[in-house]
Amino acid sequence: MKPIDNGIIELFDTHLTDKGMTYNASIVGGAAIMLIANGQRPTGDIDSLHQIPQEIRAEIAAFARAHGLTPKWFNDHASRNFNEFVRKGEEVFARLVFDGKALKLYTPSIKILLLSKIYPILDRPEDGKDLQDIEALIDAKVVGRNDFQEAVADFEANIRFEDDRDLRKAARELVLALQVYIADVFDGKN
Repeated sequence: MKPIDNGIIELFDTHLTDKGMTYNASIVGGAAIMLIANGQRPTGDIDSLHQIPQEIRAEIAAFARAHGLTPKWFNDHASRNFNEFVRKGEEVFARLVFDGKALKLYTPSIKILLLSKIYPILDRPEDGKDLQDIEALIDAKVVGRNDFQEAVADFEANIRFEDDRDLRKAARELVLALQVYIADVFDGKN
């Protein structure tokens, strides 16, 4: 799988421009972190918080074939879990992170972005990439202690209604680990 970096995003912007198309998306995940924190670590895909229109899907597929990318390099899988971490009325187009001629990429609020990285830790705790993404936001001074605490509190509140007992237990353990992590990282910082 070819990694997604700023260069791929710029090429896709040119592709859409050449086709006379425009697309605005709110994104989460590694691509959002990469663009916000000016990160050098490429990501595996771009996760849109909203369903991608069919005509844009067709261009995403054509671009993937032309550039050797996985067909899901720009996807809307996160839209399926939208309600897990986005409350009604919360701003999902909070920050413009890529301002191309045809493609505009936004990220939601920092809390929503953090939640989009906290939830996957339950599914892939050994992976470490989600925590690395959170660290990149902290290092870029985009996330502060209060932001992180608020996101963890929301996660804890949401997960307590989970039917799966083992998942609830894992979530409680994750909350405790994140609280320790917050204390370790932010001691002496705001």
